[in-house]
Amino acid sequence: MPEPGVARAGVDVGVPAERLWDRAVDWPRQGEWMPLTRVTSTGQPGIGAQVSAFSGIARLGFLDTMVVTDWLPPHRVDVEHTGRVVRGDATLRVLRRGPQRSRVMLEERLAVGPRSLGMLWWPLARPLVELGMTYALRRLARQLEREDGSRRG
Repeated sequence: MPEPGVARAGVDVGVPAERLWDRAVDWPRQGEWMPLTRVTSTGQPGIGAQVSAFSGIARLGFLDTMVVTDWLPPHRVDVEHTGRVVRGDATLRVLRRGPQRSRVMLEERLAVGPRSLGMLWWPLARPLVELGMTYALRRLARQLEREDGSRRG
């Protein structure tokens, strides 16, 4: 049985791990591959940086605020969700698969406690959350592979 509040996704990418890392943690550019999301950040990249992501259309949506709690370039970044709508933490990992191959993995551990309605809706929501995460990571992969292909060609 899946863990309550945990969603995972991963995608193989045809670019070096360092290139994938640089784009994945370029917070303002995340909106290019995360649908309907605008991201800003304050502070230097690394532990303590604050990230804000508005997901939605026009004013209809929600603000997801985060703080970077661990920073191990080019392999791992952890964030804690600190907003009113989304609580919990997330880990983004980049694995080297060869000189021109890598894998990006995202794991969200959302606060879904027994005192919330989350325990009731999570079994239905988890597949949709994972589908959305996979879609975003595939967009990231396609963009990077297209850019790198045009650089080499």
